[in-house]
Amino acid sequence: MLQSFLRLIFGSQNDRFIKECSGIVTVINNLESTYEKLSDEQLRSHTSLFKERLHQGESLESLLPECFATVREVSKRTLGLRHHDVQLIGGIALHKGHISEMATGEGKTLVATLPVYLNALSEKGVHVVTVNHYLAKRDAEWMGQIYDFLGLSVGIIVPEMPLNEKKQAYAADITYASNNELGFDYLRDNMATEKTNIVQRGHHYAIIDEVDSILIDEARTPLIISGPSGHSSESYKTLYPLVEQLTGKEYMEDPAQSDDTEVVHDTDVIINVKERQVQLTEKGHDHIESLLKSKQVLAENEDLYSAKNAILLHFIEACLYAKFIQKKDTHYIVKNREILIIDEHTGRTLAGRRWSGGRHQAIEAKENVPVQQENQTLASITFQNYFRLYQKLSGMTGTADTEAEELEQIYNLQVIVIPKNKTCLRKDENDIIYMNRTEKYQAIVKDIIKRHQCNQPVLVGTTSIEDSEYLSSLLKEQSIPHQVLNAKQHAREAGIIAEAGEPGRITIATNMAGRGTDIILGGQWDRNLSSKKRGNSKAVADAKAHWRQRHEAVINAGGLHVIGAERHESRRVDNQLRGRCARQGDPGSSQFYLSLEDHLFRIFPQGVLNFIKNSSKKPGESLQASMLNRAISSNQKKMESYYYDIRKQLLKYDNIANQQRVTLYRERHNLLFMPSIHENIPSIFNTFFEELTENHKIDRSENIDFVRLQDTLETLFSHMPNTKNLRNSQEPEALLAAHYFQQYQHEISKIPTEQRDQIEKGIYLQLVDHHWKEHLLLMEDLRENIQFRGYAQKNPEQEYKIEAHRLFESLFTRVRSDFITQLSRLQINLETPASHEENSNNDTSKGIPMKTPLDIN
Repeated sequence: MLQSFLRLIFGSQNDRFIKECSGIVTVINNLESTYEKLSDEQLRSHTSLFKERLHQGESLESLLPECFATVREVSKRTLGLRHHDVQLIGGIALHKGHISEMATGEGKTLVATLPVYLNALSEKGVHVVTVNHYLAKRDAEWMGQIYDFLGLSVGIIVPEMPLNEKKQAYAADITYASNNELGFDYLRDNMATEKTNIVQRGHHYAIIDEVDSILIDEARTPLIISGPSGHSSESYKTLYPLVEQLTGKEYMEDPAQSDDTEVVHDTDVIINVKERQVQLTEKGHDHIESLLKSKQVLAENEDLYSAKNAILLHFIEACLYAKFIQKKDTHYIVKNREILIIDEHTGRTLAGRRWSGGRHQAIEAKENVPVQQENQTLASITFQNYFRLYQKLSGMTGTADTEAEELEQIYNLQVIVIPKNKTCLRKDENDIIYMNRTEKYQAIVKDIIKRHQCNQPVLVGTTSIEDSEYLSSLLKEQSIPHQVLNAKQHAREAGIIAEAGEPGRITIATNMAGRGTDIILGGQWDRNLSSKKRGNSKAVADAKAHWRQRHEAVINAGGLHVIGAERHESRRVDNQLRGRCARQGDPGSSQFYLSLEDHLFRIFPQGVLNFIKNSSKKPGESLQASMLNRAISSNQKKMESYYYDIRKQLLKYDNIANQQRVTLYRERHNLLFMPSIHENIPSIFNTFFEELTENHKIDRSENIDFVRLQDTLETLFSHMPNTKNLRNSQEPEALLAAHYFQQYQHEISKIPTEQRDQIEKGIYLQLVDHHWKEHLLLMEDLRENIQFRGYAQKNPEQEYKIEAHRLFESLFTRVRSDFITQLSRLQINLETPASHEENSNNDTSKGIPMKTPLDIN
């Protein structure tokens, strides 16, 4: 109540920010007439002048009005685009580390140039993050004209770039890259064995385009670099056909709390639709065991849940997930006998990405394509923790306000809703609900035909490839021309979107987030102009005249009409689809068609579902009311809250893992840039032997069990110092450290110092990487099983923190142990030139073979 009263008096936080920016916008506008009179050289010289003022102690805030005015003037001269006042406000919000919510068509790409230029003056690097490398390349080349004019360098990060080119791109003043490439480069940098292989130079400032998609939709999917695990991938070919014989039953809630518990006993697998989980029932357990025994995969007297069958159970669980959860043309497609993951938020395929935990191999077996080697994690990070590395972060999108709480709590990013440049004229109709999928699509086809006859362009948004192809088949039956945009037509994306606003054009698209191309009413005026005709003034004039005719025809028909074939679990994704029409004051309309067979209704409250079913008695009858819209929106809010809780819980666990990751990466980075670690080795010897003697004390007393210690030393080093001296020593750990270090010194002194330093660092780095890989596997297992501690009345989160800390400490203990062992066993044989010549086919250089291999597997 008090907050509402204060908002009434002082305005909302958003209103106050917009008001504060108005004064700055006025200052920028007052500079325009002066800057218009400047020559290109005078404008270009502003960059060096701004940098000089920064070096003299001025702040970026004090330079903001002049910098923004400079960028706007340069944009007019290079791109022919002038930043609107609302775009200046969006730029201010980005500079201050906020999220600018700007509707589709409001020019977010151009807005970013303002804070990018201002922050690039600090010469620490600015990253502009896009959802794919196509947009990164397009935006860098397009907006790069402004930066090039002003003397700033621009780099573009694309997949599979040569190392030197990538280093140059990161060294540029401004770097455009996709979120995936940035994250993977960070992981690769922290796996580098040579400092020359590191490409990133820090995390100063980033602007994330489609920030809600990256920081929220993809927050639950970590970036993973993996390597071979050693598990046999052929097992999936044997096991999936057995799992295929199992039956499943879907539940919207925990079946233990359901009234339908009798059915649980009649099915092999229960499927939790809401949480996307599968679980064998008692009947299913007996069924799969009998199938495994019939195929002699499992012996007659063996139990699937015995400890020695843990790997077999792992394979079974992956196959269950592939059969009952992962759907073809919804979660993946098969192309060239390869499984390609579909990004559920953008509808694009994720080339090179694979599901972990054997799930990808299980789907390969399911679709009868070659099963590739199963991998294990070598390095991973979530986007949540990667982007929190930046000293300053901001973002822009058309749909963030519904997720404002999460963005502020997790990333400390405030959402600023920027006013539209022109009033939105879109008409949003109430949803129409049908009883089944067939009736829904019949109604959609009728609506499309009616609007097509009126020359109105129609954009239909679907949630899966399967739905888009089904609708396409219905339109083909009616001989209605149309275009389909989904993961299978990814290469034609830009062209299809560019044509979507032409009169009578029908476009079916699977998800519309992050497409990066506006739908212009009448289509793009120069789309059919060849490069030769672009230089012909008459051809250009004719093309513009024809476009104006098409533009007016579409406006008279009502503008672009958007049809949603299904509601998404998130209101934000629905708003992204709606936002494709009525840009910059254009007319437009939207309509969602739903059926009770849609996914959203499968997780709807049963009471509401029964009400809807009872309200319709005749075949083909539909329901349409504001009350139903409110009920749908309410359910979407619940799902948004549910997924937010999941992301928040995941972040709690990942924060613990991230602290370890940051610590290890920092230590590894320091090690990589140290010229030598030789001076540190004596202390490593001392620490190791202090821990060793401590672990050999009798019943926690100060007395050492020398018999057991002797056995350990002989096992580790194959020899040991005089036992009598050891027993008589007041500090046996110091005696042991000195003995083995002197022996190592004697051996390593046979080679030059530079080679010695290289060997020591090489061994230590490989050991760190080897044990970190093992640690990640242990952490995965801990994360999966820690919830069971709750049954013992323990706090799983607290238990995870304690266990994770213990595992991390033991990691460095194992690294020290293996490092000292390898150094102490090191033997260097200096071969004679003659013998080496024989071994190297007349190569007369001296070799220094090592009996202890550096490759640790």
